[in-house]
Parts: sequence; structure tokens; C-alpha cells
Amino acid sequence: MQDQQLYLNTFIEEAMSPVETEYCQLFLLPYFDPMDARIYLQEEQGWSDEEVKNVRTLADAMQALLPLLVARFALGKKRILVTHFAVTASGQDPQDLTSETSSTVGGLCDSECD
Repeated sequence: MQDQQLYLNTFIEEAMSPVETEYCQLFLLPYFDPMDARIYLQEEQGWSDEEVKNVRTLADAMQALLPLLVARFALGKKRILVTHFAVTASGQDPQDLTSETSSTVGGLCDSECD
């Protein structure tokens, strides 16, 4: 599908290889559960049992995964994160979604994001 410029990621590890254009990188991060993140961090990043125990929520998982994405940033390019979550700014209440699971990740930015 990449020949037709249609990109779809369904696994966390696929998000670690951004879609690149001349001017930007698109990081396509699919929906995942904290368990998916723990498995990825342990099997692909070498985290210990003790380290992955701290990844309990989606926010914990995003806090663990975002630095891995940032490490792949190319200098001089804009970066876009496309994800299947509703992200709220730090300190704001998440929106109610019509979903059987919680798909919000809040508080990912600090004062440097403004």
C-alpha cells in the first residue's frame, strides 16, 4: 500500500519508523492497551520486569513511548503524531467518548508545549 501512499500502522513497533517526506515526519501510532506497551518495551526495548510494572495506564505507556519517538526525530523536519487517542492538554479534563474503553491520554504536555 505504500506504493499508493497509503500508510497504516497496527503495531507499536511500526510507529518507530516514521513516514518521511522532504519536510516532515509522520509518526503513525495505533491504538494500544498498556499491556501492548509493556510487551513492546520488554521485548523490543529490553526493559526489565520491574521497569514494565510501572506502565499501568495509557498515560504511563505514552510517557514511556514518546521519548522513543523523539529519539527518531530528524533535525530540520517538522514532526506530526497521528494517533488513535484523544489527547488532552495538561491540567484539562478529558472529554467523554462513546467507547467501551478509555481512549484518553491526558497531561502529555508541560509548559514547554505552549
